[in-house]
Formats: sequence, C-alpha cells, structure tokens
Amino acid sequence: FDVKRAPLALRLTFFSAGLAVTRVPSSAAAEAHASRAGIDLTPPMSPQSASQMGELVLRKSVTLNLETMTHAADIAVSGLGWVAVSCLSTLDTSETLVAEIDVWVPRSVEVSVRAPMPVAGIPTNTVDSKAKA
Repeated sequence: FDVKRAPLALRLTFFSAGLAVTRVPSSAAAEAHASRAGIDLTPPMSPQSASQMGELVLRKSVTLNLETMTHAADIAVSGLGWVAVSCLSTLDTSETLVAEIDVWVPRSVEVSVRAPMPVAGIPTNTVDSKAKA
C-alpha cells in the first residue's frame, strides 16, 4: 500500500491471520520484495512460491472520499486479507478528507475495493459512489 495523499486522521486497519506489517520507502519496495518475499515477508511461504507469483505491480489506484468516524471502504487482497480505510475525528476543518492509495501486489494477486464490513463499532459508509477504483 502506498498512501499518496491522505489527511492526518486517516486510519488503516489491517485484517489478516498472522500478518506482520512491514514499512519500507516506496522507492525500495520492489527490491525489498524481491529479496525478502517468502523469507520474512509472508505470504508467500517460500522464495520459490514468491518467484512464481511475480514481481510487484500496481494493481489498483483507489481514491476515497472520507467522513470522520466512518469506515469508507475495504481494500481486499486475495490470499491475504483486507484493509479497512476510515477516518478518525479531526480538529482541522480545513483539511480535505480524501485518501489516494496505490495498491502494489505480486503480478498474480488480485485486489478489490468493497463496501466496508462493520468493525470496532465505527459506522460504515456504504454509498458506492464514494469509492473509485
């Protein structure tokens, strides 16, 4: 996930079994994936299966209009889980509540944007026109 633009109040919540979130600069992501996928970046579970899945590609660019204290959408990654995109309260009323997120995955992995699942008691925003993929 490469957050290109977002308010400080952006909240990303990762839902996956045993996922360890790793942060690297965007400029180093391809190299980190090539050298560590299947070793300490899992899934995939082995370097061999990582090479079969292919290099990282930009699968989807997502633009979401956010509302404070509301889940905007889920970004689902096949075989991994999903990321709930929401916005916390903010005191900065001049801030534009728009998130632009690029989703990079191995060539054989699919990404979809869906209406958010209700999580943690935060209301969902199920207006389909709010998410453009």
